[in-house]
Amino acid sequence: MVFVFLSAQGQAAVRAPVFSGSFYPDNPIILEHMVSGFIKNADIDGNLTKEGELIGFISPHAGYPYSGPVAGYDFRLLQGLAFDTIIIMGPNHRARGFDKISVWNGGDYQTPLGKIEVDRKLAKAIISADPEIFGCYPQAHRQEHSIEVQLPFLQATLQDFKIVPIVMGNYSPDICRKLAETIIQKTRGQRVLIIASSDLSHDKPYQEAVIMDKYGLQLAAGLDINGLIRSSAAGQVEMCGLGPVLTLLYIVKQIGGSNGVVLKYANSGDVTGDKKSRIVGYGAVAYYKKGEIMNNDEYTNEEKKELLKLARKAVNDRLGEQQGEKYDIFSPKFREERGVFVTLHKKGLLRGCIGYIEPIKPLQDAVIDNAVNAAVNDSRFPKVTSNEMNDIDIEISVLTPPELIEDPGQFIPGRHGIIIRKGFRSAVFLPQVATEQGWTREETLNHLCRKAGLPGDEWRKSGMEFRIFSAEVFGEKDSPPTVE
Repeated sequence: MVFVFLSAQGQAAVRAPVFSGSFYPDNPIILEHMVSGFIKNADIDGNLTKEGELIGFISPHAGYPYSGPVAGYDFRLLQGLAFDTIIIMGPNHRARGFDKISVWNGGDYQTPLGKIEVDRKLAKAIISADPEIFGCYPQAHRQEHSIEVQLPFLQATLQDFKIVPIVMGNYSPDICRKLAETIIQKTRGQRVLIIASSDLSHDKPYQEAVIMDKYGLQLAAGLDINGLIRSSAAGQVEMCGLGPVLTLLYIVKQIGGSNGVVLKYANSGDVTGDKKSRIVGYGAVAYYKKGEIMNNDEYTNEEKKELLKLARKAVNDRLGEQQGEKYDIFSPKFREERGVFVTLHKKGLLRGCIGYIEPIKPLQDAVIDNAVNAAVNDSRFPKVTSNEMNDIDIEISVLTPPELIEDPGQFIPGRHGIIIRKGFRSAVFLPQVATEQGWTREETLNHLCRKAGLPGDEWRKSGMEFRIFSAEVFGEKDSPPTVE
């Protein structure tokens, strides 16, 4: 049974704004100016180039002075786009005991910027797919801010759109997967954007919050659903909107989306200056159809310089037999576990390259290990000597988690690194290898098979496993660091 809630006059009752004047201004002029400012100040042009369809994003939902500058990064992506319907999934904060999935099919939502039409046809279609799981429960929407705070941003960037607000009181992976499948099925042929509304860690000291949040964003961007579920259960990651985020990730994976792009991270301590307690984290992560994310510079120029400086110092220390020296943490990002390769070139020629594909160590430790390994443990070359170091330049590749693909045609040389595996044989090329060698996709795969000790055309046969990844690549040639 599908319910539509009507006023006494027989019209669907409008869901009036509840948090205007608290979470965001109730004056429409001030509100529009504030939201437009957040969007305008979102500096994403140098970090993301997009060529196609935006699937959706993770957006925070705290008071605008705190989370608004981060949310602006998400909504800036909408400029110049058009959608039929925006599906906004938020967690249940205030409906005590509510443990269901509520798909609003009642009256339109109102904000100080005007009324937004609810796509009741789509809402009813989602509910009717499985009334045992989905329904419309007004108590879940009356006092829920996680959806309401997204609306003025939509009104500032889009025109002629409808919304389907969904409040999730059940984060079971099976329920999230079912909701994802239903949304995909019921929106075929429509221009739909999916928003997962979620804040990150709550009430943690600043450094702990940053580490926890960056790890959670890494898992979410990497579409690591199982890792996100495990880490959340273990208390290593906090997302109040875990259910909406999981549902979005299921959608992205099922329709063939790419790994996400972390557009921005910040927390309440960055706003208030209080970095000792009650920190709440905010992240913006966008997801596109596969092959449409071109570049995502996760590390600042200063962080890149520091990692290169660290790699050179580690090699110099090893060659000088200075063992066991402690390194100070330059950035909280350096504590995140990441896959890393370190490459050494001497006068333009390869002199060593070793790394970790999987994120098995914190970034800082992985850079130190692999810089040393590339210098003294690459079996293809003699060990680097101290006399050579002035002629050697260092390059670091920080990897995204590898993603299994079914068709090697999905591998794009120059954009993706690739791993092949068949039986006990495997090999890997970093994204820059194909570009440096001028190889086509077929040539790259032929050379990779030979590297694994297999016939060059083995990749065309059954039984081969392919995984692709992206890498943020930077080197001393780009910006030589000062070595003390």
